[in-house]
Amino acid sequence: MLKQIQEFLELIGLNVTLLIGGAIGALVGMKKGQPWYIQAFTVFTGAFIANYTAPVVIDLFGMNLNSVGGVGFLVGYMGKHGLEYIIEKFKAKK
Repeated sequence: MLKQIQEFLELIGLNVTLLIGGAIGALVGMKKGQPWYIQAFTVFTGAFIANYTAPVVIDLFGMNLNSVGGVGFLVGYMGKHGLEYIIEKFKAKK
């Protein structure tokens, strides 16, 4: 059952390892005192930023593919500010 769910998620472009790593990273980096819906949105966006950005980071910096979960965590932790940094690095590489 879990394998079928994972296969479906991968079919629609979602990597479970990156989603979990990004969500945990966003939880760790969350600011205290925000309303619950802002915190939930932060975790949600951290997970999805990690899902779509971590593979770019791994490729951009020539990292080992075994570091996917860790990179997902870091990208989720950095959130929007990390995404801006990655975009600037990508632009500079071109």
